[in-house]
Amino acid sequence: MKALERHVFTDALKEHADANLLGTGRNLYPGKGIVVGLDETGKYLVQVTWHMHKGDGAYTHTEPGYVFAESNAAEGSRYAAMSEVTQNHCTYYIVGSSQAANAVTDGYANDFDPRDSLRRFLILSRRETDERNAVPCVIASCYWRGTVPMITMSTLKQSRLNALCDLSTHDVIGISKGFGHCLAAYPMDGDLRWILKEDPSLFPLHGTMTDIAQTYSEVLNVNNHASVAVKFIPRQGPSSVHISNQRK
Repeated sequence: MKALERHVFTDALKEHADANLLGTGRNLYPGKGIVVGLDETGKYLVQVTWHMHKGDGAYTHTEPGYVFAESNAAEGSRYAAMSEVTQNHCTYYIVGSSQAANAVTDGYANDFDPRDSLRRFLILSRRETDERNAVPCVIASCYWRGTVPMITMSTLKQSRLNALCDLSTHDVIGISKGFGHCLAAYPMDGDLRWILKEDPSLFPLHGTMTDIAQTYSEVLNVNNHASVAVKFIPRQGPSSVHISNQRK
């Protein structure tokens, strides 16, 4: 009976996670998002990131462990959407949707305490002065503590009170195999204001790295042009990256 209950519970989680991903894909413009979790074997931490773009926007993988978001001049500048830094015999993996990801990577590289560098560097970030570019930021860092995956996720959005950003941080506890936690930001239809999902949503991470990249690319590119990057992170050894760029 307990085995059957676990099976039914798992199926319900899969349906919920799949519905969340499909719902994001139905947005007219899914914006930018990140997912961090475990693959179905539990052997790999998984990071997924996507951003919608126009024209020549794309992800590039030119350095080991790094994925850069390349945008045309009208959309913004280049930033490290995925990066990794090794300090004190531990490698930290960062994934994010804006220049704030670079600040976090620099923080780890300068040997700050990994428990607070994400908060420390993000809290100093300020919103864009141009409201057209005042896009909320989603960012996460993760690493293996022995056999235990450690994940911290954060959101940054412009404050209604001052020029600083409001920061919300989540430490993900109890990660299930084949699932990830998602933070995303997307614009309201026909509006310059952006909607930010501040609480992580459950998303699917089914199959291999290529399978995951294909699934997210297909779902997000129904009505859009999205770049999707997926990283698999083993407990030991180098990470692997798969990129899918959808162009006009």
